[in-house]
Amino acid sequence: MITHARATLLRIGPLLFGCSTLAPLPVPQECDNDDDCPSGELCAPDTRVCVPASNLPPLADLGFDIQELVGGQVVFRAEVTGCDQETVRTQSMLSLTGRELEQTFEIVAYVRDPAVPGMPVVEDLLVGAMELTQPSRFARAPLAPPRIDYPSIDNTGEVATLLPTALSWPRYHPFDVLPPVLKDGGFVLWRSIPTDGAPVLQMLVAPNKPCTLDTQCCALDESGEACDVNDPNFCLPDLGHCTAIGNPHFGFSYKYEDRCNRTLAGEVVVIDGQTLETRAVVADVPLTLRHADTESMPRLGVHAIDSVKLEDRPSQCTSDAGCIADEQFCDPDTNQCVLALAGRPADNGSTLTAADGTFEAQVYTYCEAELDNVGIVRSFTVSAAPSGPLAALSYTFDASIGPLGGGDQKPVARVPKRLCIPDWGASVPLSLRLVGEAVPLLGSGADGFVCCDVGCLPASEEVAGAEPTQLTTCDGRTASGAA
Repeated sequence: MITHARATLLRIGPLLFGCSTLAPLPVPQECDNDDDCPSGELCAPDTRVCVPASNLPPLADLGFDIQELVGGQVVFRAEVTGCDQETVRTQSMLSLTGRELEQTFEIVAYVRDPAVPGMPVVEDLLVGAMELTQPSRFARAPLAPPRIDYPSIDNTGEVATLLPTALSWPRYHPFDVLPPVLKDGGFVLWRSIPTDGAPVLQMLVAPNKPCTLDTQCCALDESGEACDVNDPNFCLPDLGHCTAIGNPHFGFSYKYEDRCNRTLAGEVVVIDGQTLETRAVVADVPLTLRHADTESMPRLGVHAIDSVKLEDRPSQCTSDAGCIADEQFCDPDTNQCVLALAGRPADNGSTLTAADGTFEAQVYTYCEAELDNVGIVRSFTVSAAPSGPLAALSYTFDASIGPLGGGDQKPVARVPKRLCIPDWGASVPLSLRLVGEAVPLLGSGADGFVCCDVGCLPASEEVAGAEPTQLTTCDGRTASGAA
């Protein structure tokens, strides 16, 4: 059960269930708090009426979608259960505050190294848009705040000033019950969408500070030997790392390599569905491109952004079983769980064929570890969805990415074959007659109800005493004979 709450200070009331009945419903007693209710009843904070305390659902069955709105847009969203460590229960009220489940990510995407490390100018940064996403805790729509423009610039003064690009994100307690995709914090997918270039994906994993003592996790008091009373953080000895209460800040940065941004070209034609002869080129066909793994080559993946070099990171896995299923795989060279790129978007989502049926799309090849003078192979799946009676299709292929030419020229890569959309002619009406055997639903023998659907069952015990329904075959209609 999920409910929504929108506030900066998050105060959560329990959800209430109700059941229909034929008896008249008593007039509910209005209330402001539990003291206004008779013994055995509590004041429901959402409806302000007294309800039996036994009607309140167990905490484990409560789920809350917490959203903070600014200017009509969701700037922070977290999914919380009644049993989370961050949730505090006082009588009939559940409450929590944002700092108990919030962290801040400051992200930076470079296109060149700043002259002064850590002090970039606008020309050093990737211009475009950024978006962060993470799977839902409750198998609902992913957590995905609105796409933001990048970089963040303050133009109110005489001179434009760069501002940090910081986004609030939920951070759950290590003892909360979480699905595998969010276990130990999971990961956040960072997608950079340049104004002029191919989008690129990165994996953000909030670091955990290792510890053996509480004093390694908190601000110390004046004695320097104990935690300050105002700092709630402590060491989790079973996990060997600190809590992160109080909206901790984490910085992530990477460099966008323009040499990895390549143009992929192809052509879409319509063919006769029987003779396979080319009939025409087709314009304005929407296309989508997704990454794919290349056969007989290592899978394509991205390591988590971390200030620690790969060779110095502790081992995370020895097989895929140690990583998040369907999202990551274990890189055998580094024993790290890496973001699996196969199946994820490779283009900006707005590729259309031109009037002559040709198309070009920008794709990022993740060539950072490759030499400029050596060609590579990358695989993609292209999907075409033409309008009208034409069939949609998908085609997975290997693209040869040529080495850089003189003056850093980037050769255009091509889809090795044309995308051929079959035309089977005009649609033809088709009638289907579904036939099956009736099944016994109530009773047995001559007194049983043998039906095609529940519509033949008696509405009351008196009706059940009448002649039962005894069907043999079903033809897709309901028991009443309506189509």
